[in-house]
Order: sequence, then structure tokens, then C-alpha cells
Amino acid sequence: MNELATIKKSEFAAFDGKNPVAIAMQQNLESTGETLRPSDITRVKTPSQGGLKWTIPTAAGDTVVDTIDGLLVYYQPCGVLWPSDEPSEGMLPVLRTLNPVAKDATAEQVGPIPPDMAETLEKYRIDETTYRWSDLPYNQFGSGKGGFGKRCKEQRMLFILQRASIFPVVVTAQPGSLKSVTGFFRQLAQASGGKPYWCCEISLGLERATSKGGQVYSRIVPRLIGTISIKDGEVAKETWTDKLAGIAHQVEAD
Repeated sequence: MNELATIKKSEFAAFDGKNPVAIAMQQNLESTGETLRPSDITRVKTPSQGGLKWTIPTAAGDTVVDTIDGLLVYYQPCGVLWPSDEPSEGMLPVLRTLNPVAKDATAEQVGPIPPDMAETLEKYRIDETTYRWSDLPYNQFGSGKGGFGKRCKEQRMLFILQRASIFPVVVTAQPGSLKSVTGFFRQLAQASGGKPYWCCEISLGLERATSKGGQVYSRIVPRLIGTISIKDGEVAKETWTDKLAGIAHQVEAD
């Protein structure tokens, strides 16, 4: 096993008290009374058709990289039900849950209910906007496109704070990457020597895989590359993890 790098929080621009961009950002927020918004978080999509490079949108244009490296400042299980097997850009999910694996999981309505789903969803309605996620026929194996997987898509959102960035980016692990991502997350405490995940610097790579239906896709390959101290981690948690916990449900689904 390779020895993990020990990193200081000052190596991250967002925690560097002398970084002019971080200082200016904090001053701007304080002077206007504004707080962190979901729109401040850049979404990085997993490439399609087995692509092996990430494209990160920035104000100066797209940046193409082999891996996304940074502190895992927030980790959120979630799930969505789309109105179509192949949702288009800008389409809203019908339902969304932040607790997809609980036995009695519920989901909130996000977008309009398609006519062909209305009768089925009505049977699982709890109140005006809440549904029994666990029991939905769309959440059973075999309900997905071509009879593979589920129509409901279980996901994991990983919020990554890169060293040179002030704000984190979010990567949504889709069903094809769940095994690698959830397995990695469960082992993270042991691999990091007993540190919480917000103390861990990780690297998200990509590999080409083929689904049971024969479709080639890009699978996320996570790796632990370093850690910050527990003390520095407390700063990371207060600055990002706690704040992201309050807005993660508003970050746009992939």
C-alpha cells in the first residue's frame, strides 16, 4: 500500500487566508448579505459513449482533464425518476429523493407528471408532492429501458473542492458507477486512517465499460490520494460540508 500524502489546507485556494480571490469572494458575500447558492456549484457531467476525459466548464472556457482531484467536501446519495428513458438537456425529473436506499424512502415531485405515469404514481402518493419511492414499480429491477436495471436512477453526488478553486464542482455518479463509488466510500474511513471523508483528497478517473444491454459507457474510478489533518478538516467541514448539506437538494440533478 502506498503511503498517503499529508496535505495542508493552505494548499487549497479556498482555505488560503492570503489568496486574493478567496478574500474578495468572502468580502463580496459579506457586503451583500448573500450566501452560497446551488448555482455557484459547477456540474461536471460524466462523458458519454465511453469517453475517458472530463470536461470542466469554467468562466474562461472548458478545461479537459484526465482526472478530477480535490477534497471530497460533501457526499450525497440521491435518486431521480425522469419523464423519459432518455431525458433531454434542461428537462426536469418527475421525482427526486435524497434517501434512495432506505426501506421506507420517499421522493418529492420536482417537475410535471407525464400523462402515462399519472395513474401509476397516484397509487403511491403520500400527500400533495410526496411519493413512496421504495414501492414504485419504476424502482424495481427490470423496469429500465429494454428490461435492464430500473427506470428510477439511483445516484451519488460527489462535491469536489480542487486545490486551485474557490468553489467545489459536483460530479453525479450514475447507476453504472454506483458499485465502484459506493464501495470506495465505504472503505474510505479505513483507507484514510480513520478520518472523515471531508479530510480526504480523492481523484476521479474514468474507464470504459459495457452495460448488460451492450451499451458502452464511462465508469467513474475513484482513488484516495491524500488527506488533511482532523483539525484542518474541521475548517473544511464548517466552510463547505455543513453548507452543502443545506443546499444539496437544490443542486440540479443530472
